[in-house]
Amino acid sequence: MEKSDVIEQVQLPSLIESSSDAVIEIDTFQHKFDSFKTEVKNTVSLSLTFCLLWFLSTYTYNYGLDYASITSSVILSNTSSMWVYVISLSCLVPLSFRERFKPIKALMILISLTGFCLIGIQDY
Repeated sequence: MEKSDVIEQVQLPSLIESSSDAVIEIDTFQHKFDSFKTEVKNTVSLSLTFCLLWFLSTYTYNYGLDYASITSSVILSNTSSMWVYVISLSCLVPLSFRERFKPIKALMILISLTGFCLIGIQDY
């Protein structure tokens, strides 16, 4: 007998002693593994969706640079916070995820838009 066979014979009985516990542990592990696989699939699916959206937005921004000045492109891209807020208030978003109107947010967006207007006026 080799040394490795002796080690296997010593370790094997300790695993067999509580076979019902081992079955429960295997079932628990299988359940955790299945839920982990589901979480990974959901994460990958969501990541690919946002990756596609990010790629399209970056592509259209760079494509737009051919047809507009740099200032106009920067102003349009920096108004994204305003559009996100307006869409989050609108009926396009399900009611449970809809943002509540807050005057301070509206004021901050107006201040931001004022800055964009000043940049636009200076450019022309």
